[in-house]
Amino acid sequence: MLRIKPDQHGSTFGGNPLGSAIAMCALRILQKENLAANAENMGIKLRTGLKNLPEEMVSVVRGKGLLNAIVVKRGWYICPSYLTLKLFIIQNMMHGKFALI
Repeated sequence: MLRIKPDQHGSTFGGNPLGSAIAMCALRILQKENLAANAENMGIKLRTGLKNLPEEMVSVVRGKGLLNAIVVKRGWYICPSYLTLKLFIIQNMMHGKFALI
């Protein structure tokens, strides 16, 4: 009978039992908490807020879900404190709040 012995987990492509169990748990959480739909809804809110930025500063806003990008027009300087603002937005999104800029 084939059994996995200590220090044996198959090959890289063999379906490591621990990795597979973790992946299945992560997929259950994604489905149970409806995270894909939430990401899409929050992404729509984010893009709506970003599209309200002045047209002379931002030329393009695009994305899907929470993976988004903006194209800043040449000549505009992005303030170094934008990282602080980015963290603020992420923290508020994680707590169910949202800040439109």
